[in-house]
Amino acid sequence: LADIEVSRGKALQAGLYPNPLVSGGSPQWGGSESQFYGQLSQEIVTKGKLRLNRAAASREVSQAELRFVRTRFDLLTSVRQGFFATLAGQRRVEILSHLVDVAKLSEESVAKLRKGGEVTPADLLLIQIEREKAELALENAEAMLEANRRQLAAVVGTPDAPIGDVSGDLEAVLTDFAKIARESGLLDSNALVQIARVETDRARILLRRAQVEPWPNVTVSGGYMQETTFPNNLGLVSIEMPIPIWNRNQGNIRSARAAISSASERVQGTYNELVGQLAMA
Repeated sequence: LADIEVSRGKALQAGLYPNPLVSGGSPQWGGSESQFYGQLSQEIVTKGKLRLNRAAASREVSQAELRFVRTRFDLLTSVRQGFFATLAGQRRVEILSHLVDVAKLSEESVAKLRKGGEVTPADLLLIQIEREKAELALENAEAMLEANRRQLAAVVGTPDAPIGDVSGDLEAVLTDFAKIARESGLLDSNALVQIARVETDRARILLRRAQVEPWPNVTVSGGYMQETTFPNNLGLVSIEMPIPIWNRNQGNIRSARAAISSASERVQGTYNELVGQLAMA
């Protein structure tokens, strides 16, 4: 949310008009022939530059809002993944615990047969090795389960909270979400795709902004001068503007055009990436 507010502040600032400039001085300072003046200047922004600045910045606000949506869904996904990792870890521990019990019973049975001379020492050794392998796998599974629980607690924002057993069905048939998403057009509304599209729109606005940059802003000044030799009250008026002869913002215009192409291609690239992520998920 703070990032959204940052973007909103930048959008507000981008459209603010330049402050007026107050100046004063003495073009001639020397005894009775001194002259003193005061002047107020204002830059007049032309060709809707401020409006375009704010429009481009407002697209950044939209992108920040979409990134917030994306972050929320990423968090939900992390919680769900942590839950199923914990659920699978529990099931793994249950199965390995059962295997250890079976291995111990088998070892006891083979040990009795060994005493009766019905099996060789090698047979008993193999059974003992299998039992030790099952116990080691169980220890690893228990450690992994504890790690999954700690990760799940951290994802939900309570790293010190105890996570006990979770309940769920690992054998439930999953809906073909990939097919549903493709057929219903859900990917088109994905936050990442929308961010890429907003970036394309923003690039077009920045191109327009670059195209109007050569149009000069006009600075209008007005003031007052007083002469001490002959007490005269004089008015001052001036108009200033740069002449776009050599620098017509050619480089930035060229860059802005290329940015539109890059942003447009990024939309399709983002869409393709999401299709791949969905298939993997």
